[in-house]
Amino acid sequence: MAGSAGGALRDPRIWLGLAVTVGAIAFTLRDISFAEVAAAIGEADLWLLLAVAVPANVASLWVRALRWKHLACHVVPMTAGATYRATAIGYLVNNLLPLRIGEVVRAWVLARETGGATVALFGTVLLERVIDLVVLLTIAFVVIGQVVDLGALTVIAFVPIVGIVLLKWWPERLLSIASVCGHAILPDSLAGGADRLLRELANGLSGLGGGRRLAAVAAWSFVLWGVVVPLTFWGPILALPIGLSGPIQEAFASYVSMLYVAVAVAIPSAPGFFGVYHAACREALAPLGVSASLALAMGTLSHLVFWLTFVVCGALALRSSGSRLGDILSRAQVKSQD
Repeated sequence: MAGSAGGALRDPRIWLGLAVTVGAIAFTLRDISFAEVAAAIGEADLWLLLAVAVPANVASLWVRALRWKHLACHVVPMTAGATYRATAIGYLVNNLLPLRIGEVVRAWVLARETGGATVALFGTVLLERVIDLVVLLTIAFVVIGQVVDLGALTVIAFVPIVGIVLLKWWPERLLSIASVCGHAILPDSLAGGADRLLRELANGLSGLGGGRRLAAVAAWSFVLWGVVVPLTFWGPILALPIGLSGPIQEAFASYVSMLYVAVAVAIPSAPGFFGVYHAACREALAPLGVSASLALAMGTLSHLVFWLTFVVCGALALRSSGSRLGDILSRAQVKSQD
């Protein structure tokens, strides 16, 4: 463990994540009145916050698990309980370890419980991320496209959609072209890694047929990002004296906060998304006239509920699975170096 920890500390991605986190914290705290932040949190209706945000965060884990079941059931038969436990444990590890190791962990946990292949299940995790990108871009156009000129994002939105279509229907041809281009412009180690990721994504797509399964994946994706996750931001917005003008603007603020945070947490950072989460909330609410101090209070409460809920759910799932956190973390370190 000591040797692997020393190797991890030499990984430049970890130092990049720490640098991004420190920069995000400095960016967030500029011109902040800590007295105002403390006063706002002190005035917050914590019972309302917990009543809305905690169930919404727990529900988000269940919806992710149900969607993943439809994405991965072609690999091996599985139950929703198995995908929930793997999802909760994966997010627990994401909150404790850098480099999004939890994404590898949840594929491994599900593979161990169901007897499926870890590589094939990780392909469905990659596919899940691409679907999330498409759905979030769609929501961005619907929610803020009429208010903000999204410009180049209109073009960017079609890239993952076109990529999914090509990889679904012409996988070998696209993989061959991508391999040639990758080896031409990237070092061999990076090109080989890109080849493996694309092949795993193609494997995930291979089992996603049309009809009922595709409809279920689409439905759960829009339930997740269109209903459940916005509620996790709506709770702290309601609980704080932010002063938005009515339910419509509060809902709009919830969606915009969600979109900003979704982009921010995709950036390499320290475990648990500290700093980048708060910076995203501050920037999301600023155009709505919310002061930086109130926005930071909202981000702090939202992040705290998110982090604690996911850690508790992950710890309970870990216990019910009969696993030990130390074994999981050791396995995660080995997989991350593969």
